[in-house]
Amino acid sequence: MSTNANRLVNLRNLQRANWDVAFAMAFTSLVTGSFLIGYIKHLNGSDVWIGILTGLPSFMGIAQVPGAIWGRSKPFYKKFIFPGGLLWRLMYVPFIFLPLLNLTSDTKLTILAFCIGIAGVAQQIVSPIFNDWLAELVPASSRGWYFSRRHLISTACGLTVGLIGGGVLDWLTKSGQAPTGFVIVFGLGLVCASLSQFFFSTMKDSVREDPVPVNFKESLRQMVAPVKDNNFRRLLLFAGIFMASQTFAGGFFTAYALEALNLSYTGLQVIAVGFALGSIAFVRLWGYLADRYGNKPVLVMMTAGVVITPTMWLVCQPDRPVFNLLVLFFGHIFTGAMWAGVTVTQLNLYMATAKPEDRPNYLAMAVTVTAVFGGVAPLVGSAVMTALRETNSVIWAYKWLFIIVIAFRVISLALLVNVREEGAT
Repeated sequence: MSTNANRLVNLRNLQRANWDVAFAMAFTSLVTGSFLIGYIKHLNGSDVWIGILTGLPSFMGIAQVPGAIWGRSKPFYKKFIFPGGLLWRLMYVPFIFLPLLNLTSDTKLTILAFCIGIAGVAQQIVSPIFNDWLAELVPASSRGWYFSRRHLISTACGLTVGLIGGGVLDWLTKSGQAPTGFVIVFGLGLVCASLSQFFFSTMKDSVREDPVPVNFKESLRQMVAPVKDNNFRRLLLFAGIFMASQTFAGGFFTAYALEALNLSYTGLQVIAVGFALGSIAFVRLWGYLADRYGNKPVLVMMTAGVVITPTMWLVCQPDRPVFNLLVLFFGHIFTGAMWAGVTVTQLNLYMATAKPEDRPNYLAMAVTVTAVFGGVAPLVGSAVMTALRETNSVIWAYKWLFIIVIAFRVISLALLVNVREEGAT
């Protein structure tokens, strides 16, 4: 096949990958986040259940190391990725029926945990190979541009569908039909999952030029290599603490909004609009700056920005709904701008600092470290929240949790400064 023909195939694959991620983001926005936390609250789930169900997907990232080793032994990318992606989507099918079943709340929560856990393993096993495939398709000099555009598309699609889901759920909840509302929201999520799987299936497979046969000794070497790399080890430490700062109180921001501030699901989606506006407005700028000056300088700025984002929740007060909505809306515009930069640059920094011949293993190790920190942190956070409830009002229990998050992010920023990126200015 000619070079031009190869470029055309790659371009079509990247276009279809964008459609895939757009509907995948719509899917996840309807079966995770505020809708999942809302369903846990609907079932009277405790803080521990919030910690477990929000931490499981992160913790299952440990499957990326064996997934990377296994996937690198295969001569084709798509053929390896397809089954895991399909199982990930299928494990959310029970979500549609759970609200209508006559089961105890603990039983339903246990089923949710089982489905989310299996889905997480299936997704994480194939994730490093999918990222490696995208890295092969996108020239290194254009990764900032491509991934910023990809992020923009997925954010816009997730936001639109989330607004629809929030409106439907609020309307049915007010009329006393909350279970039906969750059925519709989760069902719409599965429709989006089906469309995502369809677009992925239309991508043309690529041949791996250097499959690495699996053997125990070599597998151990591949697992240890990223940790022995001094610079990448510093990046791993940053990634772990930074992920802990995201998941330690991750589900409790939404829980605070629902329990203490009495925000509606539509209100939560309006806040998401602010986040999306900030993300869409700045994501291309961050991609341009990352391509021009390097990923680390931009990521340092973004991390400094996210240090202060929890402060908007600290000023909210239960008896001022309009004030709260305004503060959170405009605060999330800034938050969206910062996290857009993190999304574009953090993965690219992993790629830029990894050895090309071992890139899938470096990516897998990065995700594994974040998985361990990201999986343990919400369990610790839920335990801390339970303890804080015993000695503080509900409002201040949440606020002390958010102050701890700020401290985690300050530490992660200090760690990032010592990471080196070749060519960054």
